[in-house]
Amino acid sequence: MPRVLIPSDNREIIGHLAAAYRRRGWDAVVGVNNFAWDFATYDLVHLQWPEELSGWEPPSQARIAEISARLDYWNQQARLLLTVHNVRPHLHGDHSAYTALFEAVYARVPVLAHFTDTSRRLVESAFPQSAAQSNVVTGFFNLDALLPTTRDPAAARRALGIPKDEFVVLIFGALRNWAEVQLLREGFAGARIPRKRLLMAGRYQEFGPVWRQRWRRFAWQRWLRKTGSVVAAGFTPDQEIHRLVDAADALVAPRINVLNSGLTALAMSFGKILIAPDCGAFPELLDGTQNPIYPAGDAEGLARAIERAASLDGAEVARENRALADGWSWDALVERGLQAVNLA
Repeated sequence: MPRVLIPSDNREIIGHLAAAYRRRGWDAVVGVNNFAWDFATYDLVHLQWPEELSGWEPPSQARIAEISARLDYWNQQARLLLTVHNVRPHLHGDHSAYTALFEAVYARVPVLAHFTDTSRRLVESAFPQSAAQSNVVTGFFNLDALLPTTRDPAAARRALGIPKDEFVVLIFGALRNWAEVQLLREGFAGARIPRKRLLMAGRYQEFGPVWRQRWRRFAWQRWLRKTGSVVAAGFTPDQEIHRLVDAADALVAPRINVLNSGLTALAMSFGKILIAPDCGAFPELLDGTQNPIYPAGDAEGLARAIERAASLDGAEVARENRALADGWSWDALVERGLQAVNLA
């Protein structure tokens, strides 16, 4: 049985990737610590986020040298493949150490897998050396594994205390900086919809001075209470995610600048409207659909997009979005990756 190492501890999508390998007859091993160990053998090392190899922190020169040495080792022992998730890390993305890390990784991984052609173009522009490698577009993935056997949106709303006649906007996942918080607050407040409700299922990540962290978290929580937002605090396990998504009419991606987002897969899989910014892969993935696109970072544009979402025929959009999700698959993604490294 062939073996693949996926050196990542990510809880959101890596389990779906590993399951796809197993369906194809591969033994899939996950965990970032396995990247540093050499007591096991693999046919393929499928890398994900280079910054995870440095603990999600800008690496020292010594750490970059260690990662480079491990990549050289794995190049001698197995095939190497890297799925590109972002152009630069979400936090400290412009740090020179991260630039050096990505350059070292792209110089050593012979095959780069992209979800979209947009990803390939943006990465080649930011890191020209990546163009010297084999770049393959694998297509996107769905999250059908999160769909329950039976769905009951009305019951999901009742459980959260949300009236059936409200237009519910769901924020799922982290708000990564204060600019995203401000975008969401102003955009939601500016949407002229008589009965609207924000369902917040995630956390606000704040960094910097402790006094600023405390003040911003306080201001954010106060705004949520003032607007009557429904807050689902804490981590939501996979088997409970449908209770939040089914309670919503639309999902919002309040991003300023991002390449990929699991929100796209989540919304399409559940047949929900996605309100997305015109950055990264969103326009390519949602091309030809009714899902509203707004100028990234523009609160007024977000408000108008929420209004457009509220005017859509939800059932019609659900059918269209589900059809789009049907064309995405982890199995196809794995197959194209294996073909690219000549292991299919």
